[in-house]
Amino acid sequence: PYALMPNSPCIDTGTPDTTGLCLPVCDIIGCYRIWDGDDDGIAVIDMGAYEFGSPISGITKPVVAKKETNLTCFPNPFSNSTTIEYELIKPSAVQLTIHDYLGKQVEVIERNQTQGKQQILWNAEGLPAGIYICVLKTNEGMQTKEMIKISK
Repeated sequence: PYALMPNSPCIDTGTPDTTGLCLPVCDIIGCYRIWDGDDDGIAVIDMGAYEFGSPISGITKPVVAKKETNLTCFPNPFSNSTTIEYELIKPSAVQLTIHDYLGKQVEVIERNQTQGKQQILWNAEGLPAGIYICVLKTNEGMQTKEMIKISK
């Protein structure tokens, strides 16, 4: 295993600006990617395969949702709100989390939903412009989508 030790110089020394890198929300073992591993108040990715001190995201093994989920967001880019749309191939417990570009969770929506096309209107009014990551977890797996909030 390539886990970092508590005194490792690789903690919080990765790329500070991850804009446009399309990094997954979680590392290879399911821990949140961008995390303040050295508790200095600044969340930066670590240099290494695993994020030091990051809580597990709740996924026991990486699972990618089947393509039938078709997670989309429109409009994207958006100014105040966007519609998150996906299709469930069978009834499912759904957890939709929104993270900012530093990995901080800004919203959680949990529902039990029926089979078929689903839409959730996400209101981001009051949040700063930037890149947000939408993480959809269903009984079928997990899928992510980048969303861009722009200033008016």
